[in-house]
Amino acid sequence: MSYRDCARVCVEGGASGAPVDSSRQNPSTHASAKHTLAVLPRAAVRLPLHRLWVSHSSQSPAQVREEEEDVEEEEDVEEEEDVEEEEEEDVIEEVIEEVLEEVLEEVLEEKEEVEEIIQVEEVTEEEYVEEGRRGEAEAVRMMFKDAGIEFEDVGVNQDTFHQMDRQNRLLFGQLPMLEWDGLELVEQPAILEHIALHADRTKKGTNKYLGENENERSTARSLCSAACELRRLLMEMRHAGSADAKKHFKQEVLPKWFAALDKLAVASDDNDKGLGDGVHFTFGDLAIFEVVNAITVALNLSIIRPYPNLKEWHDKALHRPALEKHVWARPDAIW
Repeated sequence: MSYRDCARVCVEGGASGAPVDSSRQNPSTHASAKHTLAVLPRAAVRLPLHRLWVSHSSQSPAQVREEEEDVEEEEDVEEEEDVEEEEEEDVIEEVIEEVLEEVLEEVLEEKEEVEEIIQVEEVTEEEYVEEGRRGEAEAVRMMFKDAGIEFEDVGVNQDTFHQMDRQNRLLFGQLPMLEWDGLELVEQPAILEHIALHADRTKKGTNKYLGENENERSTARSLCSAACELRRLLMEMRHAGSADAKKHFKQEVLPKWFAALDKLAVASDDNDKGLGDGVHFTFGDLAIFEVVNAITVALNLSIIRPYPNLKEWHDKALHRPALEKHVWARPDAIW
């Protein structure tokens, strides 16, 4: 800026170098002016020959550079933190996606299981038995109860029995008979295994009624057949109704059977619920329990005391919640 320019900026409205008298100003001009400035004559003004360019900051250049470096470092740190946050967010998103996929798979599996359970429970399971008798049907009732499967217990009198037999509804002309979704099934072992199969497929009950593998399933079938034979011998004694028949059963039949079962009942630990190999309470175990329990009811509980392993196993099975509730709530029957 030149001296001439400076004079024009500093002197407001004056053509000469003399100070401006504000009292001689036009009133309107004076009223609109916010400030006036008096300056020296031109001859008295001295301008420097050099200009000094300075920063508006009070810091030295070194301090400014240092501050700029600090700012750059902070920006670098912030960028690294942003990158780390983005990586963490990516990891979290991946974990969430994996968890959601697992939850979705579990939900779909549970949905399929529920649908299968609903399909089974929509079926009417009816068990036809002789009125007023537990008979071979008692093990079937216990199987239903322990597995938590609803069923209808249908008592059949003689007239109905003959009618069903004429209609060819009773294979081999005998009861009990299980009606399940159009299937009419007789023979206790087959009925128990059929219920066990559906119980395991729908994950009902408290264990695997078919056993852990095919070997245990075959063992369960063997136990079921043995239970049927022991029950047949019990029924022969009951039907005979004589003191000699009862004596023969207690002295000849029971020692042989209970000694064999006592060997099978040796439990390796408290979690062992089955006879022989395997820890599951199978449909074969249930059949054995029912007939042993029937014998203790018919002859007195003391009949089992000479066989401590068998008695311990029987008592453990008896305290299965559903079985215990059923045994104490069932009505009295001849057999």
